Amino acid sequence: MHLLHLIVALLVAAAIISFVLSALGFVLAGAFKLLPGVFLVLAIIFFVQGGHVDIHLPEKWKRK
Repeated sequence: MHLLHLIVALLVAAAIISFVLSALGFVLAGAFKLLPGVFLVLAIIFFVQGGHVDIHLPEKWKRK
């Protein structure tokens, strides 16, 4: 009887873990579907503010 309780407990734990991983998968899939829209909004904000990238290289990297 003790073994039966242990098996039931393991099955319940496996069901809970499966449910949590499934829910996490749905959340991640939704986030990945929104990603192109987020990139578009960020690009619009970047270009509205001027869209200038300023890169300063160290002096030792410049050719002599």
